[in-house]
Amino acid sequence: MTFSQLSLRLFAAAALAGCSSQTPTNALPDDSVNSDRATVELAALGLSRAEAIIIGKQTATRAGIRLADYKEPEATRGMSNAWTVTFTHTDPRPVPGYFEVPVDSRTGAARVVRGD
Repeated sequence: MTFSQLSLRLFAAAALAGCSSQTPTNALPDDSVNSDRATVELAALGLSRAEAIIIGKQTATRAGIRLADYKEPEATRGMSNAWTVTFTHTDPRPVPGYFEVPVDSRTGAARVVRGD
């Protein structure tokens, strides 16, 4: 999606949501909130947690990593709105026992980063 397409999409969503919002303007968006304003705010932030995890799993699989050896991944959003999807090995003996997949929240670009 180009910047102009994203801008147009956000403008249209904001125009539609502006009349029927129940979320306070100072509230932080949360994936579980089901209101028009939260939907617009989440769209402005980019990918959802679930989408970031899907991209993380796909990226790891393409890199030849066997996901069955890892626990269900966790995703956290950083200060730059990028997601970090963390995979922890089910057996703690392999060192380092984890890897991460940073996911750009706006473009979906991702790569595998092996643990130290």
